[in-house]
Amino acid sequence: MISRVYDPTNPAKLSKILSACKVKKPVTLTGDYLAVLTRLTQTQRQELSGFLSSGACFSNYCEIPAFAGFILGLHSISCGPSAELFQDQELQTFFLKLAQLNNSFKHQKWTWNNKCLDFTAAPHIMGILNITPDSFSDGGRYIDPETAVDHALKMAEQGASIIDIGGESTRPGSEPVSESEEMDRILPVIEQLHKQSKIIISVDTYKNRVAKAALEAGADMINDISGGTFDPEMMPLAAKKKCPYIMMHIKGKPRNMQVNPFYEDVIDEIYVYFEDRIKQAEQAGIDKIILDPGIGFGKRLQDNLQILKNLKDFQWLGKPLLIGVSRKSFIGALLNRETDSRLAGSLASAIVAVQNGAGIIRAHDVRDTVDAIKIYQSIKETNA
Repeated sequence: MISRVYDPTNPAKLSKILSACKVKKPVTLTGDYLAVLTRLTQTQRQELSGFLSSGACFSNYCEIPAFAGFILGLHSISCGPSAELFQDQELQTFFLKLAQLNNSFKHQKWTWNNKCLDFTAAPHIMGILNITPDSFSDGGRYIDPETAVDHALKMAEQGASIIDIGGESTRPGSEPVSESEEMDRILPVIEQLHKQSKIIISVDTYKNRVAKAALEAGADMINDISGGTFDPEMMPLAAKKKCPYIMMHIKGKPRNMQVNPFYEDVIDEIYVYFEDRIKQAEQAGIDKIILDPGIGFGKRLQDNLQILKNLKDFQWLGKPLLIGVSRKSFIGALLNRETDSRLAGSLASAIVAVQNGAGIIRAHDVRDTVDAIKIYQSIKETNA
């Protein structure tokens, strides 16, 4: 059985699908996707070729249902050269996942607690607000609650849809802080921001008691770098509060995650991890799940680049994707830039993430990120 379905618009990945499906007949892969040529009628081949060569590449949510609908239309064929293809059990798994994708992205508009997150209007920008003395980029700048709230309001004005507030640095090599200290840092800011703005507030924590206090103070969603693996009570809390839950992939813990991380296949390992965590979350009762593959969290340079390049693969899980690339070390390694000189690399990485399906971009430089994505979308959507 296929445990992981890849983006079928990529010829190399399509070949892997066909191999896993034990499709024995020769196939020709040209353009974006001329699949199973020996199994489709001439009309079907032309339609499929035309659709995908027109530029459809799963670069945003609205394109997925169109492609899934087209394939499901082919699936309804019960006779002719394609009949054997659609009777293949492995390919039926493939079509089932397409159907699930089609359904999962039809109504991707979440409402809860008088808040709304509309993924048909994606990507959304999540502004980063670290209330810490030692975060890798902006540690110490926003320790004062008034300064922190002012910065959050500024990011909202610049176009952020979400403000992500954290009270513990999770940079490589960092040590955890106590729950009480974390709450002392973030709760006054959350309370004041909640009073002054209707923006969605995310609490960046892996501790359920901190998350519970934050939600009671006015936060709207949970951003858990551990995907519930550091605190078994986190998922039940998110389910009880019926709030969106961001689950990230991390290898190790912040203090040791960058000590010689290794993957045979980084995309496959993260994919399998997400399959398990999604199952656990849904069994706990969470129905609003966002996936973050965890750029820089137990990843080598090549792993981070692979994640950005192959981000579309994670769309097969049927959940919105969040990417955090802002000012991260892989940009510094590629460009030989210090943290405060990584804006260009951050923007380029964000654009690639959006092209490959990211619905939320987590960023320090909100205005610049909003501007860059606006230009990209304007070019993409022009009819000229």
